[in-house]
Amino acid sequence: MPPPLEILLARGLIEIEQYNAAKEIERVFHWVTSGLKSRIANLSEVRGGVGSTSDPLQAAYTARYRPWADELSLCRIAAPDVNEMARVLTSVEENDVIRLAAGATERRGRTRARYHPKTLQFVIDFVIDDRTIETIAREEKHHHKTVKRAVLDGLTLYAQIAGWLRRAA
Repeated sequence: MPPPLEILLARGLIEIEQYNAAKEIERVFHWVTSGLKSRIANLSEVRGGVGSTSDPLQAAYTARYRPWADELSLCRIAAPDVNEMARVLTSVEENDVIRLAAGATERRGRTRARYHPKTLQFVIDFVIDDRTIETIAREEKHHHKTVKRAVLDGLTLYAQIAGWLRRAA
């Protein structure tokens, strides 16, 4: 059976730009994870510097993959725990701690509305692990249309960051 990504392309459910985004995500993900054993904390030092164009995967990581993953990771930030904040910020008044927590929640709300909080996870499961949308939906206890929309949104965002698709106004 062909990988789920190939099935979506064959059925015309994704554009070629989304397909190319998925293939590059796969290549860069494997490149990054293959370097984990080296224990280098800063990936800009791996296989050439930031300015090095000798490694196209390094360039793809820096210009596209990292901004994409960072944007989708913002959706996963948990709501601040006011009690924990008060414990850590002992010199801050209780009303100020509550105001700080409310401000953090407000900023996060705008980001969360744009993408499903598990979009990054769903794309990795689909592209890297070759799991079907139905399997991901069943295991994560989400409707298959929710997972499909999140995967398509994640691939579209990557293609937009890469400049392969225009961002909606």
